[in-house]
Amino acid sequence: MTILTSSTSRDLIFWLIWLSVVVMMLLPQAGIAQVPAVEIWHSAYDPLSWLGPSLRIRWYTAWGRWIHRWQGWISLAARLWACRNLAEVIQVLTRRQIVRYLGALPILVALLERLGVRQIINRHCPTQSPIDHGAVALVLVLNRLMAPRPLYKIVNWVSTTLIAEYLGISRDKFNDDRLGRTLDALAGQLPVIWNDIQQQMVLHYQIDLSLLFYDLTALIMTGKYAQSELVDYGFAHNTPSDDPKLKLGVVANRQGIPLLFQPWCGRTADKATVQANMHNLRAFLQQQGWQVSQVLVVGDCANLNSELAFAYEAAHLRYLAGLAKLEKVHRQLVLAPTERDFERLPLAEDYWGVPCEVPFTHAERTLIHRGVVVRSDPMRQVLHQERQKHIRELWGALNQIRGKIGQKRYRSEKEISRRVATQVKHSPVGKLIGVQVSTQEGQIQLAWWIEANALQKTPNAAMAAFSW
Repeated sequence: MTILTSSTSRDLIFWLIWLSVVVMMLLPQAGIAQVPAVEIWHSAYDPLSWLGPSLRIRWYTAWGRWIHRWQGWISLAARLWACRNLAEVIQVLTRRQIVRYLGALPILVALLERLGVRQIINRHCPTQSPIDHGAVALVLVLNRLMAPRPLYKIVNWVSTTLIAEYLGISRDKFNDDRLGRTLDALAGQLPVIWNDIQQQMVLHYQIDLSLLFYDLTALIMTGKYAQSELVDYGFAHNTPSDDPKLKLGVVANRQGIPLLFQPWCGRTADKATVQANMHNLRAFLQQQGWQVSQVLVVGDCANLNSELAFAYEAAHLRYLAGLAKLEKVHRQLVLAPTERDFERLPLAEDYWGVPCEVPFTHAERTLIHRGVVVRSDPMRQVLHQERQKHIRELWGALNQIRGKIGQKRYRSEKEISRRVATQVKHSPVGKLIGVQVSTQEGQIQLAWWIEANALQKTPNAAMAAFSW
């Protein structure tokens, strides 16, 4: 079955109309009717695309003269009807047009002007060239924000925008050689340039720095980086370990505006970056006129352990971070609250909390920070479903072993116990399962069950620590 779209049906109607015209032209040869001759002339309106630029048909009849009088408008109406968007309408109504894409340029250019990006770059990267580095960097920034292109294609992108007219510079000047020279000039001055732009941003937009977030992200790199000190293989969440990567530590405020960033080697552990970030953050806050005591830094469990708790204390920096419960005392804090304890302090919908005191011990010193044990019903449901899934998988593996009892390599308690132990060890819920292999009346028996006590001790809550 063939389905015709509206545009296909419209084209079909046009062809049928012109087919009727051709048939009428051929009628005199068949002796059916008399149709006058055809005259071809030039018109001010462009004809339909399939007829060429100057073909018109004129009939010297009463209705033919009416068509001749209004055929330009009829042709124009037909072409407008066939248009699919506003650009095609403009093309029909005009003989020649120059297309420039505006997009977000007015907003972005005004923002970059207010931040003084061009002036700041020119102050730190002066040049004797008539094309200053600030203008070239402006083009690079706008291209990256609107329509990222390789360097050799940016000159073509500039020709489709109003950037060249705005800067008063010919678009041919933005070739890849000039762009590359500007990037080389910026490479050695990026820290001071970024610092000046930050100061302008905080000044003009009154950026709130009272709540900051710190986290690392991994950028997977392609190509060869044999001489790089940053690109390396390492672990990062949601990225394959067998891909070379670069890690980037970013500090952002509650609106998601990045304020500080620092590249790290791909094999660097997240916790190894926290103290360096504290140092950089203190310097940044001092430059912006903020006191450390006014700021709260929020991070995940990779931002906190016993050693880092003492580092926060020494830096007089307030923090809120998850706790990975690596120590026994921290695990006991999570298991201590009862259902009634959680009901006393609702935090949000489906979230409850129980306050506690969290001890940290490092280098034979101990300090106490405040904490909260958080129970999340959505997370409990996810954990319950995952636990049920792993239990079913382990159940199936044990059933397979039971079905093979008596076969080759499954004829002794030792062999069966070894295979059962392997399955239990590699299962995420192995600690929740009790297994027994015994011999009764000459037959090897395999039985297993869920350990109720172990299941009750399974953590269903998370813990966060903070200093205030």
